[in-house]
Amino acid sequence: MLCSATDITLKPDWTTIVQLFIFLFAAASLSIFVIRPIMRIIEKRKAFTEDAAEEAAKLMNESEQLEIGRREVITMALKEAYEEFEKRSAEHRRKADSVIADARARTTEALGSSALSIESVEELNEKEAELRARDLSDAIVSRVIGGR
Repeated sequence: MLCSATDITLKPDWTTIVQLFIFLFAAASLSIFVIRPIMRIIEKRKAFTEDAAEEAAKLMNESEQLEIGRREVITMALKEAYEEFEKRSAEHRRKADSVIADARARTTEALGSSALSIESVEELNEKEAELRARDLSDAIVSRVIGGR
């Protein structure tokens, strides 16, 4: 059966009022028992997230400050280490130069004494050669004179 346009009434009757009352009751119940608790949970999470974000930003700032301080300390330590290295290097260079100068002096002294020793040995050899030459010449002369 088809309904004709004359069968539809647009006047509110008691069923419309009951439907409206049920709708309002359901909306109020959902608002009180479902929507409000969910909204409270959402607000708590939002506040927690905001607090956590603020705390994270604060910790990030502190870590950046600590990193800057750490870099300054490392820079100072490197500078002090370099200065100490230069100081010790200069000290060791002076000691090495002193050892080298001492070795040169000893070497020069040893060479000088060796040169004197060589000269004195040469002089002794010359004197010995002269003495042998005289002895040989005397022996030759004595044989030549004595053998005639």
